[in-house]
Amino acid sequence: GPHMSEAKAKAIGKVDDLLELYMGIRDIDLATTMFEAGKDKSNPDEFAVALDETLGDFAFPDEFLFDVWGAISDMKQGR
Repeated sequence: GPHMSEAKAKAIGKVDDLLELYMGIRDIDLATTMFEAGKDKSNPDEFAVALDETLGDFAFPDEFLFDVWGAISDMKQGR
């Protein structure tokens, strides 16, 4: 339906927190884009490639990508 699941909203909020921590910005649209790019990927490498295709202008640190991947994985595994 049109409403975001609570788990998804929480995961996107975590990504937004990580954006602030690592990049010094808060951007819920960017966080949502990153979440959408990662939600159907099966490993962090696929996620990194998808992000590079979608958001190639950003130079995200590897640690940031792994943390974001972790937030998405946790949500997919219902943690």
